[in-house]
Amino acid sequence: MGVSFVPTARIEFEAYWDGESWCARAREHSIYTFADSLDELLKNVKEAAQLYVEEEKGFQGQVEIVLRVQDHVPEVAASSG
Repeated sequence: MGVSFVPTARIEFEAYWDGESWCARAREHSIYTFADSLDELLKNVKEAAQLYVEEEKGFQGQVEIVLRVQDHVPEVAASSG
């Protein structure tokens, strides 16, 4: 009896409120998205991550998403706006 293995890509995001919308950026990949609510942000993060691994990396498998919500705007985002 064989065990079926499904490849998994793990992408970690940091989410924060920038004063106007919820923003999320991947820690080690070029992925960024935003939304008006956390529920919408999670939906956008899932879609953006899946598209990234399929189109940029040619990956076909499951995507594990880790979303960490920050209680402040990261310095990189604060200084670029």
